Amino acid sequence: MEIRPGRKWIKAASVIMLIIGICGIVVSAAGIVGYSQMDANMAADMETIGISVAAQKTQLAVSGAVYLAQLVAAVIGLASLNYPERDRLCLGAGIVILACHLGNLIYGVLGSGFSLIALAGFVLAAVFPAIYCLGAFKNLKAGAED
Repeated sequence: MEIRPGRKWIKAASVIMLIIGICGIVVSAAGIVGYSQMDANMAADMETIGISVAAQKTQLAVSGAVYLAQLVAAVIGLASLNYPERDRLCLGAGIVILACHLGNLIYGVLGSGFSLIALAGFVLAAVFPAIYCLGAFKNLKAGAED
């Protein structure tokens, strides 16, 4: 068996990304349902302070889509652990997830304005996809040296 130094990195990141992806989808769906069930008076009160219910629901839908993509990337990572030829696919999937999280941050900032909480959320969301990418990169580098 060939040496693949990033295999454990991809496996650990994939498991955590899988859990985060499932949780993110559930939270996004619950938020959309919650905003949809909001009574008209509360929605009007939110609008008066500058919070659009429709914009919040859209942001939750975008976040849910990003976490669905992360879930798919995690499954790809776990399914590819024993297949060195799929390391490029894993690297590409990781880069796509990082780009999705960055896009989600930008979308949120455009809708709600910049905040340190949003930036911290992006940094935390990007940690495991970055580890995933690093593992795939290590495998590709080791494969090129063979």
